Amino acid sequence: MTRVHHTRTQHAVQRGAVLEQQRAAVKKKKKKPYKIVLEAVTQEKKKLHSILSYASNAPKGFGFIPAGHPEFTEWCKEQCRQRNLDVHIVSAKPKNRMHADPEKLSHHVHRVGHHFPLEIITLACSKFGYTYDETHGLRKDKARERTNWIVQRVEDYSSRQALHGRPTTEKESKEHTSGAVREMFPKIPEADLISIVNHAFEEGTNRVGNAKELSLARRVQLAVVAHIRHMYTDYDKILKNGSWMQARQQVEHVSLAKLKEWRDETGEQSNEIEETFREVIVLDDDEDSSDEGSMTTPDEREQSMEIVSSRATARDLQPDRRVDYARVDAYASRRMPRRTIVVQ
Repeated sequence: MTRVHHTRTQHAVQRGAVLEQQRAAVKKKKKKPYKIVLEAVTQEKKKLHSILSYASNAPKGFGFIPAGHPEFTEWCKEQCRQRNLDVHIVSAKPKNRMHADPEKLSHHVHRVGHHFPLEIITLACSKFGYTYDETHGLRKDKARERTNWIVQRVEDYSSRQALHGRPTTEKESKEHTSGAVREMFPKIPEADLISIVNHAFEEGTNRVGNAKELSLARRVQLAVVAHIRHMYTDYDKILKNGSWMQARQQVEHVSLAKLKEWRDETGEQSNEIEETFREVIVLDDDEDSSDEGSMTTPDEREQSMEIVSSRATARDLQPDRRVDYARVDAYASRRMPRRTIVVQ
């Protein structure tokens, strides 16, 4: 009979377990701390990705925001621009050939709103106190309105006191109209905006701004086109010697160019510059190089890496001044080669 000894097998299992623990300890030790540095940089301002649409129903993943909410719309546009998201510009469905021709003014004066990504609409609703769903669209959050009721009454009282008892409705109406003009024409000069609001929307006149049978968006667009004709073309001069139809046809090209300029839809390269922050993550793979007696050569050291993200913008990413970010060792930085990866 032969005696079988199992001690060696048990010892091998124990040695294997010890080796696994040692490997895990080495891996844990190799996990390097990283440093985050925020660097301010300037770059060419991104263009808004816009798509013209005649569909009243928003595509999947989008929601319709009608014209008349200038602050809400402007914020959504800016968020989409920063995040490289598409925005659908919605116009009324063409009723004739001229309306469908993009080289005609009539093609550009039937804007009714925008389709924005639902994720952006949700963020905007939280910011401005709205609710949104596909059935009822955009509505004011009644719960938040009740919360802010006292604050609003105090603000209204302060406004009346500043106006010596005069009603605030005229001031609010002009502000709302100005916002609607700016919503439709974000690049319009301030002087032209004031002139349009004061002239076309003057109370007691029969001008286009007071044509209540038309929506505010439609009145704004017609008022801006009329202002362009009178102030930036020879329309009045031509009208003295011909019919209004002939005069409009002769100045249509110039009027359309100015309208596109004020809408920032010329398609030309933008020369605007914006400030952004880029987030630099420094991974140091050579933590033992500072130990005594460690004299490794540059070829023997592993490279450190910087990962740069250019997604954040100055408006969205403001560093907290109270946070003490880890300092980068300048001497170690000179000694260690680095690679930089820019995440677009």
